Amino acid sequence: YLLLLNASTRGKNEPYPVYDLVRGVRGAKALPPEGSAATITAAARLAEVQERKNDDFLWAALPDFLQDQNPVLVDAALDLYVKFRRETVALVPIVQPLLEHPRPDFRRRAALLLGRVLVRAGAAEVPERPQLVAELTGRARRDDDVTVRREATAALAALPDAGIDETLRSIARDDPDQDVRFEAEKSVFERSQAAASKRFD
Repeated sequence: YLLLLNASTRGKNEPYPVYDLVRGVRGAKALPPEGSAATITAAARLAEVQERKNDDFLWAALPDFLQDQNPVLVDAALDLYVKFRRETVALVPIVQPLLEHPRPDFRRRAALLLGRVLVRAGAAEVPERPQLVAELTGRARRDDDVTVRREATAALAALPDAGIDETLRSIARDDPDQDVRFEAEKSVFERSQAAASKRFD
């Protein structure tokens, strides 16, 4: 187990240090039978960052974690970006390769983050925008994992780029999974409603 401990105030009269288990039983993480060394290494590196108690230092360290060979660090960094919405255009060349990662949960979150960047950034800010849209389209239409296809479809649906409506209609018609088809069909409807509303403004 990997234990999250905090120095306790209860052990003042003890001849040895006393610690509390942070978050109770939830502070104990079972180490996987394979890859436990990677988990321990990642925990040590994350603890080093946490010890600095410096938000700027944390966010400056995370791009390196995304490119690390240790999947536990990549996983932790992706979770933080997804949760706190701190992705920027500068992250595009770092996150983009994760669309090809063998782990579907990495591909899914990469599609989510890249979609967010493309929604916020103008075309001039992301020179590789057409390539990114093409890669998201490829993931939405052909990824082996249904959660990746659904996330990539949702990312495309938020973009104003030309050709998105036709891509979404194709996904709504052809995807083998009902949830993905529904996501695409719903997006086509919402985009048509938005377009109609603009015409009447």
